[in-house]
Amino acid sequence: MPIRIDTPPDFPLEDMVHLAIATAANADDGGCEFTYGNVPMVAYSQDSVETLVAEWERKDRLRRDMSVLTNGQVAKICRVASRTAARWFDKGLLRGFRVPGSKDRRVLVSALADFMQQHGMPLAWLETYEL
Repeated sequence: MPIRIDTPPDFPLEDMVHLAIATAANADDGGCEFTYGNVPMVAYSQDSVETLVAEWERKDRLRRDMSVLTNGQVAKICRVASRTAARWFDKGLLRGFRVPGSKDRRVLVSALADFMQQHGMPLAWLETYEL
């Protein structure tokens, strides 16, 4: 039977990894069971903890990459005027789509990240923005 670890939802990922590795190592082959980001995980070794956490991070990145941003959010992240972000979109420099039945623009986070890299903007601006 795995050892259960209960932590608050905002528990830092790095601390969770260290705690899970230490618990799995001392669990007499029972492993450890824990929840991170509302995702239940069971680990039996350091490798399995690291594999589970890597999978969770990959899914979280994918969820974030598939999120959409408004023109105003793009402008705020890139630290430009809203009209500048709209021009990038209208000129085809920034990939996205218009909301059907309106003139509103939407941009995938992954498309904005590509745009920022191509134009020498720090990705830290995007990474620190709360979606």
